[in-house]
Amino acid sequence: MTSTAPPPRPDIPGTSAHGRGVAIVLMVVALTAQVLFVLGGLVLLSLGGATGLGFGVFLLVAAGAGWALLWLVAAILRGRVPPNTALLALVVPLADVLIVVLLSTGTAFGGSCSERELAIIDEIAPYPGAAAAFDYESSSGACAASIEVAASPQEVLGHYRGELEDDGWTVLTEDVPAESEGEPVTVKELSAHRGSDSFTIALESYSGHTSAAIRVDAD
Repeated sequence: MTSTAPPPRPDIPGTSAHGRGVAIVLMVVALTAQVLFVLGGLVLLSLGGATGLGFGVFLLVAAGAGWALLWLVAAILRGRVPPNTALLALVVPLADVLIVVLLSTGTAFGGSCSERELAIIDEIAPYPGAAAAFDYESSSGACAASIEVAASPQEVLGHYRGELEDDGWTVLTEDVPAESEGEPVTVKELSAHRGSDSFTIALESYSGHTSAAIRVDAD
């Protein structure tokens, strides 16, 4: 005894084989795009320093969207929904792009620089000639910025040490071992604490220029 596909629901109008074929092709394209978005999204989130929560939310949304696409394919094949419903699949890639952008930039489940962190940044004068644009860093949860100046690391550290100690911070500096196959590189770190607040700088110097990553972490 051979089984037959269930008849279409009476409230679903009959459709041509051509219309159903076009819908199925569209769904397959959407599923392929979904897989590519998942792979590309994971790479982008890794580079953007997304948190574990961000990765979890993205995978949950991606898995839910993939399941919805598979359900639509099965429903169209069984005649449970009209083929034009497949147009809903076009929303999935757009939603994926939005989720990846929000998570990778830290605007979703990330946060922003706190008022206390911004107040600390205003207290500490930047190195002369260095413009630092601070923003929330999702990977560390701190308010971070980077600068590059034509100065030695000792000059940069001396400036920030003086600023921090004048404001009551306890400051420590240390040399960090670094390996370089080309020109010599000097790596130093400054860490300062005042109560539960922290101010850290990682400096790397080469060819008379110093780049510094600055992080401020406060409640």
